[in-house]
Amino acid sequence: REAHDLVAIAGNVGGMRLSALARQLQHACQSGDGAKSRAVAAVLAAEAEALVPLIRDYQAAKAA
Repeated sequence: REAHDLVAIAGNVGGMRLSALARQLQHACQSGDGAKSRAVAAVLAAEAEALVPLIRDYQAAKAA
């Protein structure tokens, strides 16, 4: 369920790679592929870490 939510949320903020990874995670979880789920989750976490500071910078610039 969380992966499904992340697909839309990431897409809404322009995180298209994060959104695509979340969709891959969603499908891996739905198919019961634990190994693929863990692998995709690791890549997704790294992508999210890279995206969050960019979103914060964008919000700060927009507020200024």
